[in-house]
Amino acid sequence: MVGKHQKAIEQKKAKEQQEKEEAEAERQKNVKIRDEKMREKLHAETHELRELQAKIDAAYMNKERAAQVQRNEAARKQAADEAEENRKFINNHAAFEERAKQEAAIARVEAARKLQV
Repeated sequence: MVGKHQKAIEQKKAKEQQEKEEAEAERQKNVKIRDEKMREKLHAETHELRELQAKIDAAYMNKERAAQVQRNEAARKQAADEAEENRKFINNHAAFEERAKQEAAIARVEAARKLQV
């Protein structure tokens, strides 16, 4: 009887061990499925995040380009204003020289008239 009882205990332990192994295999299967679902979710989110990051990068780039265009336009306007100022100065200077020449010519003519009188 002891042999049968011992055998029954061993069979019970073997059955319990097998159930534990099956439960562990099921748990590992569930962990694997959960991990796979998490990877899929992360992959989808990562793709969305990459798209969002690309949009943000494009927006910053467009903002920087707009600022660069504005700076270039301001520099062009400043250069045009300076060129206009220089042109006015040269024209004024040329007009001044022309008046000085005319006044000198008039002064010579008047001096010649005074000498004739």
